Amino acid sequence: MISVRRIRREFATAILALLIVLAAAAFIGRPRIAAAEPAFSSSHGRTIVIDAGHGGFDGGAVGVSGALEANINLEVARLLRTRLLESGARVLMTRETEDALGETKAGDMAFRKSVIEQDGVDLVVSIHMNKFRDARVNGPQVFHMPKSVEGEKLARFILMELSRDTGKNKREVHSENFFMLRNTKAPAVIVECGFMSNRAEEKLLLDPDYQQLLADAIYNGIERYYGAG
Repeated sequence: MISVRRIRREFATAILALLIVLAAAAFIGRPRIAAAEPAFSSSHGRTIVIDAGHGGFDGGAVGVSGALEANINLEVARLLRTRLLESGARVLMTRETEDALGETKAGDMAFRKSVIEQDGVDLVVSIHMNKFRDARVNGPQVFHMPKSVEGEKLARFILMELSRDTGKNKREVHSENFFMLRNTKAPAVIVECGFMSNRAEEKLLLDPDYQQLLADAIYNGIERYYGAG
């Protein structure tokens, strides 16, 4: 004969199992709360011009291996564009192909000027590679327009990120009256990512992973500039 105690125990077990099933069903059927969207980046909504220096008939600096600066400039510029677009920025590229932007150097530069002097441009970054007679010299450099407070601040943030991520010695930023710096009202910098005259650094500059590292560092410098207010 089954005892009353056993019947009660089996009944309680059955009730508990039923409650577990009902609770699970209620949880599964409950609408999910969407995860919070990540906070907008500091560059969100900004209009940023990326200038890939040289191109076409103007290959720029020639590296130890014979590589052309213009091609590396374009690769880094494209990678930087991707990062900025992902952050919600509006990006204008002066050059999107390997071709020059005019039949002559003057025509090429005039087209770049027409892009960077547009109303609504918030910031200009011109991407270049460097070369020097002393093959030992290496590392990034960043230039801004003389007496441009915002340009200097932007240059410092970008150089800080580049120096940290590349492990190269941190230089001071430089002010120069270059064409791409003086023809825009927006803060503008020329970023010299490294020296193609240094064999070891040229090899890095040709490496897609290193190009991504450069683009990320420049992007982070822009973010820090806008985040600093």
